[in-house]
Amino acid sequence: MEDGGVTEDVPHTMANEALCRLIEAAVSQLCVYINDGSLSMSAKDHDIRISLFRIIHTLPIVCKAFVDEAASHEALPYILFYERLRVSGVTKRPPKFFLEGLPVGVSIASGDTVKTLSQSDVTGLNTKKMMENRSNLVGKLEMSEGGSAFKVETCRQHRLPDVPASVPGPVQVVVSICRSVMQAMRMHRPAKNFHNCSNQLCGRLIYQGHSIDLASTGLASSSSSDNSKECNVLGISNSTTNSYWSRACGNPVAVERPQSRFCCEACFDQHENHLKEMLPDGLVELNYDDFIRAVPGRSRVRLAFQAALKRNERAARAIRTASKRPRNYLAVSHSEIEKHRARRICAFNVDLGILYAASVVAESSTISRNLALPGYEAEWRTDQAFYSKAIDAVLKIYSRNKNGSIVSNMLTSPKFMENIRSKAASLF
Repeated sequence: MEDGGVTEDVPHTMANEALCRLIEAAVSQLCVYINDGSLSMSAKDHDIRISLFRIIHTLPIVCKAFVDEAASHEALPYILFYERLRVSGVTKRPPKFFLEGLPVGVSIASGDTVKTLSQSDVTGLNTKKMMENRSNLVGKLEMSEGGSAFKVETCRQHRLPDVPASVPGPVQVVVSICRSVMQAMRMHRPAKNFHNCSNQLCGRLIYQGHSIDLASTGLASSSSSDNSKECNVLGISNSTTNSYWSRACGNPVAVERPQSRFCCEACFDQHENHLKEMLPDGLVELNYDDFIRAVPGRSRVRLAFQAALKRNERAARAIRTASKRPRNYLAVSHSEIEKHRARRICAFNVDLGILYAASVVAESSTISRNLALPGYEAEWRTDQAFYSKAIDAVLKIYSRNKNGSIVSNMLTSPKFMENIRSKAASLF
């Protein structure tokens, strides 16, 4: 339809309006289900309730019209939090992150509470129990009839003045108790156990707890998994070389579990995606020389070194390109980007230095006799016999003559490469 030169997409507008009314109806009906509980709910109503939950879980992020519609319903984020807890309890899938399922519009770290808990009330409470208790509380409320004396009185006691009146009573109970527990933990636990989400676009306060708390959640990973996590950020596709590349990065850094740094999985995923966008060299195949077609031997060592130079050239180009990108609205901090960038540069240069030393030694059949030289055969990084001594020596040389960029050609040989050449024979 045209009116004064303005074209309006009538079918599109009508579809949006219809779906906006669907969001409104979903919020309204979920309030009824929450107040009534699920004790006497039919199987059909259970299915409808799941469908309504999916509507308010997914539609509000589809387009601006749905975002605006969701924002007009003050109760929606609170209902979403409650329903996520209910579904996780029903499906026996406990949350993995401390604030998993909690929308940004709902705060449990601050706000009004009804009851102040003492130190004895939170004694023995850890990360796992705090997350379990939320789902258990929702399950207990769901198993109470809507008009039962217990439910009516509980909802009356936990009515919160700073929560919209349209939020169902059972939801307010959950928010009230979560706040009481969190505030008691902040009062009676060391401040070091609390920190803000590492996602720079979030920053919500989370409880990290002790290492035993994280281990008890079943989220603790082995050291090999931690190395894999760190090295996957470097673009390693072969997990058998993780140990090598972890050492090539230089000074080891503590690999923290995502659950101890981020409030929810969405924040963690966003942080990882932004980090990869700012450091696209992760797409470069680190073990590039494994794919050259050459029989094992001294001649292959030189080819491996040349392949590493080509790999470094691609990585250097990727980092230069990324450095020109705007750094606004990033989930990862500038300091963290620079830390990872420095570790990447170190890894690429140290690996190149090891192969350079090996290629120098390989030029002499006498000196290289009976030596396990890096690049001698494919997948040499999986066997410490090829690099164990050399990697430590090259790291020391590189640390004394650090290069601010990735070495990708030998036309102007950096000082650390010259030092490596002079000491090549003693590195293996």
